[in-house]
Amino acid sequence: DVQGGVQIKRTYPDALAILVLPPQADALRERLAKRGTESDEEAERRLDKAQREIATARQAGCYDLEVINDRLEPAIERVIEWVEARRKQV
Repeated sequence: DVQGGVQIKRTYPDALAILVLPPQADALRERLAKRGTESDEEAERRLDKAQREIATARQAGCYDLEVINDRLEPAIERVIEWVEARRKQV
């Protein structure tokens, strides 16, 4: 939740805030469709909400890292690298 992330960062400015993003809107749409847990209308509402949250998160400027989750393993590796680098700074 973007608002929660913003609040945490304001309360704990030294926290490492990571924004995990889909590779693009079409990929998110495809992922939602593959799940088959929502109607097309519900999926579109979720997609619209996700796009608004991404814009809000970027505007807030409080995330230290954006990770594009196009492939799970490389995304995880990137997060681990950032966390380890941050530990060395502290």
